[in-house]
Amino acid sequence: GVAGAELVISSSDAGGQPEYHTIDYISPDGLTIYLVDDLASGKIGTTVDVVDSDANLDVTIDGRATVSLLSRNIEFLGGYDLTYDYISGVGPDLTDYGATIRVFE
Repeated sequence: GVAGAELVISSSDAGGQPEYHTIDYISPDGLTIYLVDDLASGKIGTTVDVVDSDANLDVTIDGRATVSLLSRNIEFLGGYDLTYDYISGVGPDLTDYGATIRVFE
């Protein structure tokens, strides 16, 4: 199983450090991963629109943290629906990855 597998979760703020965690278990529906230890810091789960007309700037910055399973090659997939990508509205064709990862306390 995946219990005991190691993850690395990127920082979602400038200068932050990645965090290494161990999977405790995965929910029966496969949509939620529970970790052995709590995250040391919060993670951003959205994109941010930055508009500055004086600087002629109008961009969307994707600040979402990325998650990597160290023992396997996997891909977290999302899509254009309320179940998988309702926070940002940005689908997998517009990013290098596809899932929105959320932390439940």
